[in-house]
Amino acid sequence: MNLTKYLVDWGVLRSLLYTITLVLIVLAPFSGGNLEWTVWGVTHALVAPAMFVIVVFVLPLEITMTQIFISAASVQNRVRLARVQKTTIVLFVLLLLMWTPYVYSLLSVR
Repeated sequence: MNLTKYLVDWGVLRSLLYTITLVLIVLAPFSGGNLEWTVWGVTHALVAPAMFVIVVFVLPLEITMTQIFISAASVQNRVRLARVQKTTIVLFVLLLLMWTPYVYSLLSVR
């Protein structure tokens, strides 16, 4: 299956959500630390952690809504939506795994 087929299956909004999630996964190792007033510094110290919290709440909602749509869909749409749901679950787990050290550093007592 090629990328164009996946993009059509996902739709515009899911593709944007997946793109944001992938960017956050990549930025996870660089987050935290001292705040520097540069584009990179603000992005990894302020923007990425704030977006992480938002996406952590949006992805489970997307998984739930996809399950609701699966229950009322035709057989062909069920297969498509199941693929979409699996992709969302994988991205959600990856996001949580990559951001675990950052969250742990915030919650740890020093």
